[in-house]
Amino acid sequence: MASLIEPHLVSGGERRHGKTHRRAVSSPNRFSPLRYCTIINEGSLPVAHLSKSLATEWAVHGIRVNSISPGYTATGLVNEALDRRPEWKELWVRDTPMGRLAEPREIAGPVVFLASAAASFVTGHDLVIDGGFTSW
Repeated sequence: MASLIEPHLVSGGERRHGKTHRRAVSSPNRFSPLRYCTIINEGSLPVAHLSKSLATEWAVHGIRVNSISPGYTATGLVNEALDRRPEWKELWVRDTPMGRLAEPREIAGPVVFLASAAASFVTGHDLVIDGGFTSW
C-alpha cells in the first residue's frame, strides 16, 4: 500500500517547511506490553517498524516519517473504560514511574515538535511518551 501512496506524497503531499512529513501512532508496548490492551499491543510494533522502513525509502524525496508511542493516556475512551474497571487504573499508575496517566495535551506537544521545522532532520524515529513505563 505504501508504494501506492508514495507517488502522491512525492508530487505534493502535505508540505511543512518545504518538506513533507508523515507521522504514525504506535505504542510503547514494543518494549513492554501494555496491560489489558491486547488490540493496541498487537498493532503497534508493525507501525513503528513501518515508519522506519518508509523513512529510509522516502527520505530521498524529502519526506520525513516518524511515529509516536504514547503510554497510558487519559482520553475519553480510556476514562470510560477505567470507570468500569478502576483496578486497571491502579495497575497502570503503579506501572508508570511518573505515577499517573498522560493527559492528551502531553502527547500533542511532541507530535507538534515532530511536524515542525525544529525536527527537520528527524526521520525514522519512534518517540516514546510514556512517563517512564518502558524504563523499568
